Amino acid sequence: TNALATCTGTMARLDAWERFGLLSAALCHDLEHPGVTSAFLSRMGASAHGYKNLIFRDALLEKHHALSALKLMCDRDVGILEGLSSAQYYQFRSSVSKMILATDMTRHFEYINHLKEFSARRDEDPAVEMDKQLAMELMVKCADISNVVKPAAVARRWALRVTDEFFDQGDAERCMGMEVSPNCDRFVTSRVALATAFIDYLAGPLFTNLAAAFPGALEAPLLQLAANRASYALSSDLDIEKSRGVRDSDSACSETQTEERGRAGHSSVE
Repeated sequence: TNALATCTGTMARLDAWERFGLLSAALCHDLEHPGVTSAFLSRMGASAHGYKNLIFRDALLEKHHALSALKLMCDRDVGILEGLSSAQYYQFRSSVSKMILATDMTRHFEYINHLKEFSARRDEDPAVEMDKQLAMELMVKCADISNVVKPAAVARRWALRVTDEFFDQGDAERCMGMEVSPNCDRFVTSRVALATAFIDYLAGPLFTNLAAAFPGALEAPLLQLAANRASYALSSDLDIEKSRGVRDSDSACSETQTEERGRAGHSSVE
């Protein structure tokens, strides 16, 4: 979130409390996530996973994350919001809640349309700036699915984690005699197919339109996105499963060392 907000110039437009709200929303956007989908909770009954007090019909998880985050920040023993007036508090609460709710994937194409509309307005008036609240929501939303623009080894590790979570839910549904949710059946669903479809239909269009809204800010992430997509096209599920047990820091270090060796070799040839 910080990286996206910085490279797009969003962070520079925010005051101190807005920056704190942005980073708080990023930190808490999946607070107390049970590892299953909102649809699963609705089918099972939210109380089965400790969501006893929620009566929401949509975005059950995101609303729980937002409420839990604000409840924690309002705790007197925590006291991090004590410096705010009532008006400032309500503004902060509204802003943080909206940023967390922006991660609800049922609203995904709504945000893509926001980006397209902003790009069209900027084409007419190059000086126009994006609404700050919308920009902050987009930073958290894009960061939420940013595993696809990270180095290949890290992206694969996250692809494994996400599909493991889906398959675990499918296993639970099967054991309870329920219909297995789409993309959650480990016996018929390909990890590679899920990863490529996620890039092609969800993450790719989002980051492409974000780059169009902030020209020149996201060249490296888009190149990495394309590289990861190309890599999946040549991969099998077994290739993704080989990343099991590898820490993200190890993956990043390994790629950095490979790049450094490559540069060293190139220099020696020169």
